[in-house]
Amino acid sequence: MDTLVRCEDLPDQTFTSDTFRFSIGCPANFSWETFGPIPGRLFLARTVDDKYVHGYPAGEVDVTVVANSGNTLRDWVALHSGQPSDTNRFWDSTSNLADIQVAGRPAISFDYVDVAPDSPVNFHAAAFVLPEGSVFLIDWWAFSSDYGPAIASVAQQMIATIQPFGA
Repeated sequence: MDTLVRCEDLPDQTFTSDTFRFSIGCPANFSWETFGPIPGRLFLARTVDDKYVHGYPAGEVDVTVVANSGNTLRDWVALHSGQPSDTNRFWDSTSNLADIQVAGRPAISFDYVDVAPDSPVNFHAAAFVLPEGSVFLIDWWAFSSDYGPAIASVAQQMIATIQPFGA
């Protein structure tokens, strides 16, 4: 079941998942939409500028939790690269992989390509392992280079608010 709420209507403008034990800030003038079950994903939500809630967005920030199927984050990224016919595929190819920290935890950032009809060109992502063992993936994209810096700024603000909890 899909749920849509304005970020200002979330407690402290923060989404919290007790199931996957994380919280993340949600920016003003954006909405948070949690989607029902989707194959290959344990959790999927998006944050989108309120002006695009009922139309096709210029870009958005997606938050996904997936099973950890790799020995390392780099292995996990590689396992999800492939052709559209591959059931494990999230993206066609990746580039610019870099080791980073998110919420004090080892993480990886990367860019990716998803070749599909009507697919945006600019995909960026960061991933880390949650305390309960699943992978938290946050990615953002824009259809135009004009909107790219704006949605990247929103994504970076959201990343700075991520708080895993529990062990």
